[in-house]
Amino acid sequence: MPTQEAAAERLGLPYSTYRRHLVSGIERVCEDLWRRELYGAHES
Repeated sequence: MPTQEAAAERLGLPYSTYRRHLVSGIERVCEDLWRRELYGAHES
């Protein structure tokens, strides 16, 4: 069983819900990293 499917199962989530939240979280982290790159670590 692939790792992401196993993680979803351990969390008791449907795989599609797990993937949706994973993608959303990755996007948020990337946006924050770009913001820090452009404006510095102290901008919110």
